[in-house]
Amino acid sequence: MVQRHFWLELVEQAWRSRSVLWLSGVRRVGKTCLCQTLPKAEYFDCELPRVRRSLLDPESFLDGLRGLSPYCPPVMLSTSRRKASLASEMGGK
Repeated sequence: MVQRHFWLELVEQAWRSRSVLWLSGVRRVGKTCLCQTLPKAEYFDCELPRVRRSLLDPESFLDGLRGLSPYCPPVMLSTSRRKASLASEMGGK
């Protein structure tokens, strides 16, 4: 896998001042690979039924990630074809 140091640094810098980042772009440019290489981040593929089920209760989902720490680790959600419905599944509009 190609290490994209420039992009990794940009994402890490942005995370210092924001709680949510949205990576977008055309298909097959490496967004998923970039997310999977971020250190200490949890990656979830929303195409998987078990991930979609866990997101039906966002509070429990995040509580499960926190474990014993009061802070949640960075979370990557790969939504590919499910962008429109993901927000409604997590309680948004």
